[in-house]
Amino acid sequence: MEDHLLEIFGGHDTKEVITRGISADSDLNWTKDGQAELNKIPGFVRGKVKRNTEKFARDRGFKEINAEVLYAAKEAVGA
Repeated sequence: MEDHLLEIFGGHDTKEVITRGISADSDLNWTKDGQAELNKIPGFVRGKVKRNTEKFARDRGFKEINAEVLYAAKEAVGA
């Protein structure tokens, strides 16, 4: 990837980026399989996917997010 794009999007996916992608201040619990699926998403869109998935879960009254909830949120936006 071009160097300027790496700077904009925070570089390559690393352990540090993955850790930051799953914030501790969320009121929802991410299961291990949900986190694993979220971590497969490229870093430059992971935050948006996480926010959209959490909004989807809150709107439907879910208290935890697993892989199935992540997939359902993806289907809901037609992705």
